[in-house]
Amino acid sequence: MPGAEIMIRRIVYSLPETKYLRVWGLRIPWGVNWVDHRVGIYAGFDYPSVTPENQALIYECASLAGLAAVAPLAKAVAACQSGVECPDAIADGLPAADSILRETFFKCIESSGLPNDVKKRVDIGIYIRDE
Repeated sequence: MPGAEIMIRRIVYSLPETKYLRVWGLRIPWGVNWVDHRVGIYAGFDYPSVTPENQALIYECASLAGLAAVAPLAKAVAACQSGVECPDAIADGLPAADSILRETFFKCIESSGLPNDVKKRVDIGIYIRDE
């Protein structure tokens, strides 16, 4: 089945990582580096082989769903300003964002006029990817 993904949000944050110095086989903490991390939050969707017109409808529904999923991630983005709380905030925000994403997508698909066999075979989900 064909599929695609749309980026919902890219988040960049910094986390401290301790540097160590080796002296006589011992690791001694020497300082702290702030290391940048980049993650992308994506909506991945798949669908059966369809006409270009139906494919455009599916992509439109996925795009609308992706826009709707941005709001629940606002708290995660705000928490990422401090860096340290960012991974937990993203993990906490994903279930709500996924729920809204799926609800919006399937409502759009139902009202789109797509054939029933196509409606039954489309799916969407949210995931994180390190970049």
